[in-house]
Amino acid sequence: QAQQHVECCHSTLRCASLRCTERLARKMDECKANSNWPPAEQSSCAVCPSIKALAASNLEVGFAANDVILATHLRETLDPSEGDVSREDSVCTGQSAEKADQFLKSVVQQCIHKSCSVSLRRARLFEQLQSRHEAIGLLKRIPLSRRDCVLSELELEGAKGMKLEMFSIDLFANLGEATQSQAVLDSLGNGTGEYTSLSTNSKSGEFFFLSHDKQFLIKTVSRREGLLLYRMLPAYQEHIARNPSSLIVRFAGLHCIEIPGKKDAQFFLVMKSVFDPTFEIHSNYDLKGSLYNRKKKAGESTGKDEDWINDGLQVKVSDDMRRQVLAVHEVDVQFLTKFDVMDYSLLVGVHHLAERQSSGRGPRVQNCIWADGARDIYFIGLVDFLIDFGLRKQAEHLMRAAQGHGDTTSCVDPESYAARQAAFVRKSCFVQTPGVADMGEVGLLKINVLSAANLMNADGPLGLSDPYVRADLGLQQARTATVMNNLNPRWNCQLCLPVNRSHMSRQLVLSVWDEDSVRCIQGSDDALGQLGVSMKTLASAGQLELNEKLRHAKHGTLHVKLSFQAAGSSSFSPASRAAPSSHAAASSSYVWEFALRERGFKPFDTTCQSALESLYVAFQKGKLITGQVNSGGKTVLIDFPSMTQKVQGSDTTRAIRRARQL
Repeated sequence: QAQQHVECCHSTLRCASLRCTERLARKMDECKANSNWPPAEQSSCAVCPSIKALAASNLEVGFAANDVILATHLRETLDPSEGDVSREDSVCTGQSAEKADQFLKSVVQQCIHKSCSVSLRRARLFEQLQSRHEAIGLLKRIPLSRRDCVLSELELEGAKGMKLEMFSIDLFANLGEATQSQAVLDSLGNGTGEYTSLSTNSKSGEFFFLSHDKQFLIKTVSRREGLLLYRMLPAYQEHIARNPSSLIVRFAGLHCIEIPGKKDAQFFLVMKSVFDPTFEIHSNYDLKGSLYNRKKKAGESTGKDEDWINDGLQVKVSDDMRRQVLAVHEVDVQFLTKFDVMDYSLLVGVHHLAERQSSGRGPRVQNCIWADGARDIYFIGLVDFLIDFGLRKQAEHLMRAAQGHGDTTSCVDPESYAARQAAFVRKSCFVQTPGVADMGEVGLLKINVLSAANLMNADGPLGLSDPYVRADLGLQQARTATVMNNLNPRWNCQLCLPVNRSHMSRQLVLSVWDEDSVRCIQGSDDALGQLGVSMKTLASAGQLELNEKLRHAKHGTLHVKLSFQAAGSSSFSPASRAAPSSHAAASSSYVWEFALRERGFKPFDTTCQSALESLYVAFQKGKLITGQVNSGGKTVLIDFPSMTQKVQGSDTTRAIRRARQL
C-alpha cells in the first residue's frame, strides 16, 4: 500500500508539471526560437504580455493554498477590510424581495457556470495527455479537492468580493452522463434560461431553485450538511460506480458562497431531479418507513407513509423487477448507514398514462419503472440523506421513546432506520405475486427454528425468560413468536428470508432474546446468545442443521435447520415445475455484463453469453456455485453467489450482472 501511495503521489506531481508545461508549451517554443527568455528579476508582463494573460486566466480560478482555505473556514469574524459585520445580516440589503431573488439566481448561475467551465478545461487536458502519459486514467478518478475564486463586478453587478468555493467538481462528472459538466452547463449555465424559484429567503440567503428545463434542483444546505456530503463524496462516487442502478439521487455539484458582510458562508448543492420533466407527475409520496405522524397536512401536495397505505397504492412490477429494485434499495440504505445518517426518504412519483400513450415494460431509465399490467410509470429515488444521528437527533429519539413511540417514530438510530425502511418498501410498496415465495436476487433462505435448551434467565425475581428467536441477514429480519416463561422453549416454526447478492459475503445471525413487555420496569429486550453461519458456506452446502451452544452466553443451546434454494429452482412455484423450459426460453431476453474499471458495465463477448447462461442455470439448480468461461483469449473465473469475476492469475475482482434487454 505504501508503494502504491508513492506511485500515486508521483503520478499526481507529473500531472501537475505536465499541466503547466502544456499551457506554456507554445510560448516556450517562441522563446527557444528567438533565444529571448524573460529575466528572472523582471515581471513577466514587461517582457511577455501573453504570459501575463495566461497567468491571469489561472488566477481567475484561484488555486488557494490549503492553509489559506483552512484559515478562511476557521475564522469566526470577517477582516475589517471585508466590511462592517455589524450591518444588517442580509444578502441583498435595501433591495426588494423580487430583486433579491433575481440577484441570488444570477450569483448561483455564475458560480455553476464557472465551476463547470473549470471541470471541462481539466477534462480536455486529460484527453490531450491520455495517449502520452501513464496513470492518467487513474488520476481522472482522483478529482482535485477544493478550488476557490472571487467574483468580480464585471462578471456580475453587485457581486464584487463574493468568494465561491467549489468542492470536488470533477468527481460529479464520474457519476454518469446526467451529471457530466457539459450537461449541467447546458441546463444551468449562463444564457440557458432563468431558474424557477420554489422557495427563497433573501434575509438568510436560503433558496431552492429549479432549472428552466426542470432537469436539476439547486438548494441550500446547512454547513453541517454540506461538510457531511463533502466527506461522503469519495465513497459516494465508488458506490455509484459499483451500483449504476442505485436509487440514490445523483448530485451534480457542491458549492459554498462567502458574501461580504455575512458571518456565515452559504452552502448549496446541485442535484438531478428524480422525476422526468417530459412526464407529468399526478401524485407523489415521501416515504420514510414510519407510520407515526406521517400523514400530509391540509394544503400539502406530497403524501406520506400513512397516505400511501390509506390510498391503497403499490408499485406493480414483475417478480424479477421487484427483486432487483428491492436488492438495490437495500444496498443503498446499507451504504448510508456507514455515515450514521437517517431521516432520508424514498420519493415516489406516479404518472398515469393517457389513452393515446403506449405503455412500456421494464426500467426505462435509471430511476424510472414501467408498471407491469397497469398504465402507470413510477419515478423512484432516495433523497434527503444528509441528516446525521447526532446529539440533537439522539435526544429527540429518547424523548419519543419516553412517550412510547421509540420504535415507530421516524427518528431512530441509522441501523434501525435502514432496516425499517427496507421492510416497509418490501411489504408495503411493491406487490408480491400471490402464491410465489418472497425471494431475493439469489434465492430464498428457509430457517426451521425447532427448540432451545437451558437458556439464561434474564428476568430474575420477576419470573423466567420469555424467549424468541430473530434471524438477521443484512437488513432482512424475521422472528418467531414469543414463548412465555420458559427456559426450554419449542417453536417448531419456519422463517423465510430473501437472499440477495450483497448477502453472500455476510453471515446469517440467529439470536435468542428475552422479550420485556413492560419497558418502564424491565427495559429493552435482553440478549440470550446467538449463532452465526456464513451465507457462502450455506449456499454451497444447500442444507445445514445446527444444534450448538449459544455464543456470548454463559449457557444455552439452539436447534435449527437451514436450507437454501436458488432463485428460479423448480421448488418455488407450480408454474416452474410445469414448464421447466420456461427459463431457457426467457434467457434470450438477458445479457451478461461485467463492471468497467472507471464506471458502468460492458457486455461479455457474444460467444460467452450462452456459456454464462448455461452455468447460471446449473447454479440455480444447485449443481455448482463457480464456473469459468473463455473471453478474449483469457480464462475468466465466475463466482455466482457473489456475482463477481476475475481473470485467472489476477487478483482483481469485478462485479458481473445479468441484465434484462429492453
